[in-house]
Amino acid sequence: STQSTGITSIAYLTLLCLCSLGQSQLPNQAASVNIHFTEPAQGEMELLAATGWNFIRMDFVWAAIERTKGTYDFSNYDVLYRNLATYSIRPLWILDYGNSLYDNGESPHTPEGIAAFANFARAAVVHFKGKGVIWEMWNEPNIGFWKPSPNVTAYSALALAVGKAIKGVAPDEIYVGPATSTIDFNFIEAVFKAGLLEYFDAVSVHPYRDSVPETVTLEWNKLKNLINQY
Repeated sequence: STQSTGITSIAYLTLLCLCSLGQSQLPNQAASVNIHFTEPAQGEMELLAATGWNFIRMDFVWAAIERTKGTYDFSNYDVLYRNLATYSIRPLWILDYGNSLYDNGESPHTPEGIAAFANFARAAVVHFKGKGVIWEMWNEPNIGFWKPSPNVTAYSALALAVGKAIKGVAPDEIYVGPATSTIDFNFIEAVFKAGLLEYFDAVSVHPYRDSVPETVTLEWNKLKNLINQY
């Protein structure tokens, strides 16, 4: 329930908005950019730091970490974390995408696939516990990033399993979602109805639009009201 905590802060990130649900570890203001590497090229971190970004958003790719069932190799992300920490930049890591070891590489939807992804998420959070990581549940599952096609019921089942896994071992770690493409109210409300606000510390959306940025205000207020409703 959000009634007791309410929305205490809003953090704006590049193409990402977070409605905080009373989580004190979330910043009131943040600047972020998405990257696609774990080992920066020479001078790359200096350039990132010079822009003033205090967060980066990066895929935390299941298939790259669990190449053998039940075995996790976080070494590439250890390298990235150390480089970010040198410049006081915090990671927002996206728990995402399929793994050919499970469900034929599709987004996890069978009991085995869901359990495996939840175990991966649990292991990741334990490994990086206390290091200021924000963990985001998938990227834009309301469009083609959920395979074979968007399915809010399947997404919600996976997100709930991950939320239970994370909060069971590290209740203070930050878990956010659903990271929709646009503020997709139908998808978001279905996620809320499934009970995800019991586990999400913030609601993340990507408010893409063809109109001027200020037009997001009405949708933003509608989203906050929807959160309060659930």
